[in-house]
Amino acid sequence: MRYAKRTDKSQADIVADLRKCGIHTLVTNMGDDFPDIITGHKQWVLIEIKEPDGDVSRGQVRFIVDSSCPVGVAVGFDEAKALAVDPDAHAITHEQKNARAKW
Repeated sequence: MRYAKRTDKSQADIVADLRKCGIHTLVTNMGDDFPDIITGHKQWVLIEIKEPDGDVSRGQVRFIVDSSCPVGVAVGFDEAKALAVDPDAHAITHEQKNARAKW
Protein backbone atom coordinates (compact mmCIF):
# COMPACT_ATOMS: atom_id res chain seq x y z
CA MET A 1 0.00 0.00 0.00
CA ARG A 2 1.32 3.44 -0.92
CA TYR A 3 1.02 6.39 1.40
CA ALA A 4 0.96 10.04 0.44
CA LYS A 5 4.47 11.41 0.29
CA ARG A 6 5.19 13.99 2.97
CA THR A 7 6.62 17.21 1.58
CA ASP A 8 9.29 19.06 3.55
CA LYS A 9 8.07 22.50 4.68
CA SER A 10 10.82 24.39 2.86
CA GLN A 11 10.32 22.67 -0.50
CA ALA A 12 7.79 25.15 -1.96
CA ASP A 13 10.00 28.14 -1.11
CA ILE A 14 13.11 26.45 -2.49
CA VAL A 15 11.32 25.55 -5.74
CA ALA A 16 9.95 29.10 -6.12
CA ASP A 17 13.36 30.65 -5.50
CA LEU A 18 15.09 28.32 -7.97
CA ARG A 19 12.53 29.22 -10.62
CA LYS A 20 13.03 32.94 -9.91
CA CYS A 21 16.73 32.40 -10.70
CA GLY A 22 15.81 30.89 -14.06
CA ILE A 23 16.59 27.31 -13.05
CA HIS A 24 14.09 24.90 -14.61
CA THR A 25 12.66 22.99 -11.64
CA LEU A 26 10.25 20.06 -11.65
CA VAL A 27 8.60 18.74 -8.49
CA THR A 28 8.45 14.98 -8.75
CA ASN A 29 6.19 13.81 -5.88
CA MET A 30 6.91 10.27 -7.09
CA GLY A 31 7.53 8.63 -3.74
CA ASP A 32 9.42 5.33 -3.70
CA ASP A 33 12.53 7.20 -2.48
CA PHE A 34 12.85 9.22 -5.71
CA PRO A 35 14.33 12.69 -5.02
CA ASP A 36 11.91 15.57 -4.47
CA ILE A 37 12.91 17.77 -7.41
CA ILE A 38 14.71 17.66 -10.73
CA THR A 39 16.53 20.81 -11.82
CA GLY A 40 17.82 21.71 -15.24
CA HIS A 41 20.44 24.36 -15.72
CA LYS A 42 23.29 22.99 -17.80
CA GLN A 43 22.27 19.40 -17.08
CA TRP A 44 19.61 17.55 -15.09
CA VAL A 45 20.27 17.16 -11.38
CA LEU A 46 18.18 15.21 -8.86
CA ILE A 47 17.80 16.91 -5.48
CA GLU A 48 16.38 15.53 -2.24
CA ILE A 49 15.07 18.37 -0.04
CA LYS A 50 15.44 17.92 3.72
CA GLU A 51 14.61 19.99 6.78
CA PRO A 52 17.68 20.88 8.91
CA ASP A 53 16.77 18.11 11.36
CA GLY A 54 15.61 15.68 8.66
CA ASP A 55 17.15 12.31 7.95
CA VAL A 56 17.76 10.60 4.63
CA SER A 57 15.98 7.25 4.70
CA ARG A 58 17.67 3.97 3.90
CA GLY A 59 15.71 3.80 0.63
CA GLN A 60 16.78 7.32 -0.32
CA VAL A 61 20.41 6.41 0.35
CA ARG A 62 20.00 3.34 -1.87
CA PHE A 63 18.54 5.51 -4.66
CA ILE A 64 21.40 8.02 -4.36
CA VAL A 65 24.00 5.25 -4.43
CA ASP A 66 22.44 3.59 -7.49
CA SER A 67 21.93 6.83 -9.43
CA SER A 68 24.22 7.41 -12.38
CA CYS A 69 23.32 11.09 -12.74
CA PRO A 70 24.20 13.99 -10.45
CA VAL A 71 22.24 13.84 -7.20
CA GLY A 72 22.45 15.66 -3.91
CA VAL A 73 20.67 16.58 -0.71
CA ALA A 74 19.79 20.20 0.03
CA VAL A 75 18.63 21.73 3.29
CA GLY A 76 18.00 25.20 1.87
CA PHE A 77 17.90 27.32 -1.24
CA ASP A 78 21.64 28.04 -1.32
CA GLU A 79 22.51 24.34 -1.33
CA ALA A 80 19.84 23.55 -3.94
CA LYS A 81 21.04 26.36 -6.21
CA ALA A 82 24.67 25.26 -5.85
CA LEU A 83 23.69 21.70 -6.81
CA ALA A 84 21.67 22.88 -9.81
CA VAL A 85 24.27 25.35 -11.11
CA ASP A 86 27.46 23.38 -10.44
CA PRO A 87 26.74 19.70 -9.81
CA ASP A 88 30.37 18.77 -10.51
CA ALA A 89 31.38 20.65 -7.36
CA HIS A 90 28.34 19.99 -5.16
CA ALA A 91 26.67 16.69 -6.07
CA ILE A 92 27.47 13.52 -4.16
CA THR A 93 30.63 12.02 -5.65
CA HIS A 94 31.18 8.39 -6.64
CA GLU A 95 33.49 8.00 -3.64
CA GLN A 96 30.79 9.35 -1.32
CA LYS A 97 28.22 7.06 -2.95
CA ASN A 98 30.48 4.07 -2.40
CA ALA A 99 30.97 5.01 1.26
CA ARG A 100 27.21 5.34 1.72
CA ALA A 101 26.62 2.02 -0.03
CA LYS A 102 28.31 0.31 2.90
CA TRP A 103 25.74 1.86 5.22
